[in-house]
Amino acid sequence: MVGVDENGFIPADTAPQFDIAFTNVDAALLAAGADVQNVVKVTVFLTDVNDRGVINPARQRYFGEHRPASTLIGVSALAMPELKVEIEIEAVI
Repeated sequence: MVGVDENGFIPADTAPQFDIAFTNVDAALLAAGADVQNVVKVTVFLTDVNDRGVINPARQRYFGEHRPASTLIGVSALAMPELKVEIEIEAVI
């Protein structure tokens, strides 16, 4: 998932993109009959790994006490130049 909202808007900053991406994750999980507790693996791609501290508070709020396996990967770019973060989620239902 990426930080593009339902109207195609992409915020300029990483934190709001991350929030939108997790909103999109929630929608996909719900559509599949799952929720955050079904998530077993998270991979986050960041165009600037220094933004890790910017996204961690939202990540901690989203997962709470649930701790899926996690990988953070720094990348030079994503599919659209405006994107700063992409989240890949694996869930088991």
